[in-house]
Amino acid sequence: MGCIEQITCRSCGNSWQCETGSGMDSVFLDKTIPLFSEEIQQELKSFQAGGGREFDFSQEVLACGSCQELVAVPVITFNGVTRIGSCPKCGAKLGPVLPLKKMICPRCHQTGCLESQEIGFWD
Repeated sequence: MGCIEQITCRSCGNSWQCETGSGMDSVFLDKTIPLFSEEIQQELKSFQAGGGREFDFSQEVLACGSCQELVAVPVITFNGVTRIGSCPKCGAKLGPVLPLKKMICPRCHQTGCLESQEIGFWD
């Protein structure tokens, strides 16, 4: 079950709601493949065709410098490689995944000012 997080910047006051973690469908590679770009989809299909079964998937919060939003982005690790999805709002490439306390607010560009509160769950 995933969490719905309310993330607020103590510096500028902006806030975002992001659905993080993973739901029940996330255990099926077929369900996660469409969440990624064509390039990553091809890598995942090759992994699957080669008998690959072990992977780790979750939705993670990243700051998008292009659209200046905090967004939940699909992240998958397989064969020791981590792939990060694009911004769901503007399509920009994102990464890397950082702890929230090390992230830069996409609006005021301050570091260490983002805090999260769990406000619900999703599946």
